[in-house]
Amino acid sequence: MSYFLKQISKSFFYYNSGSQISVGIVAGLLIGLLPKLTLPVLLLVFAVLLLRINAVSAFATTFFISLLNPLFDKITDPVGTAVLTASFLKPFFVFCYNVPLLPWTFFNNSCVMGGFLLWAALAVPLYFSARRLINRISAAKGR
Repeated sequence: MSYFLKQISKSFFYYNSGSQISVGIVAGLLIGLLPKLTLPVLLLVFAVLLLRINAVSAFATTFFISLLNPLFDKITDPVGTAVLTASFLKPFFVFCYNVPLLPWTFFNNSCVMGGFLLWAALAVPLYFSARRLINRISAAKGR
C-alpha cells in the first residue's frame, strides 16, 4: 500500500509546477460540479488530457467533488433557478438557446447554471490558495 501511495505522490509532483497542479484542481472542481455528459465537461476533459495540466489532480478533485455533489446541489439549484428565471436575462437565454451548439451545454438546467456560477466564484481563490499550498509542500520536500 505504501508503494502505491508513493507512486501517486510521485506522479502528482514529478515534473509539474504548482501552477499546473492548481489548474488541475480548478478544472476538477468544474468537472465535479457539472453533470458529466455535457459539452463543457467533455471539452474540459479533453483539455486536461491534451494540455499541460496535471491530470492526477484534476481527476482526483473530480472524484471527491462528485462524491460531495449532492450537498452542492442544495446550493447550486436555487442559485441556478434564480439566474434562469430572472426576467431581464430571458432575451439573452432565448438567444443562447438558438445558437447551434449552446443547447448542448445544458445551460438551461438550474444545477448546471448554479454549478458554473459557484465554480466562477471559487476558481480564482482556489487556484491561488492551492498554488501556495503546493509550492510550500514542494519546498518542504526539496523539489
